[in-house]
Amino acid sequence: MQALINFFVGGSVSTVILAAALWLLSDEGNNPFKEDGNGVTWGKCAALAFGSHLLLIGLIIFGALILGAFGILLGLLLTIVAWFMGIMVLFDRTFLQAILFTIAVWGLSALLGLFMGAF
Repeated sequence: MQALINFFVGGSVSTVILAAALWLLSDEGNNPFKEDGNGVTWGKCAALAFGSHLLLIGLIIFGALILGAFGILLGLLLTIVAWFMGIMVLFDRTFLQAILFTIAVWGLSALLGLFMGAF
């Protein structure tokens, strides 16, 4: 039950952080909230956040069973790459913008997790 709660809380927090980063870091002409609308942008944020959490859980479990500790690191790396590509595809961002959003969202999520004692 605790894992399910962590999944939904983590996905929700990641969704809000990604939406805030998109809103704050986008310029006036390339803001997805103005181009796609609020509902579509929030849906894309939620799909990317919850999808990456599912991918991370699956890859970590599979990697830990097959490869041990290296599999956990490989699962984390593959999830970050999938997140990065998802930002480029879903939100039409350049390579450098996707790097910025990835660092901002994953870094802030990690800091919040450390602050809240989740790690």
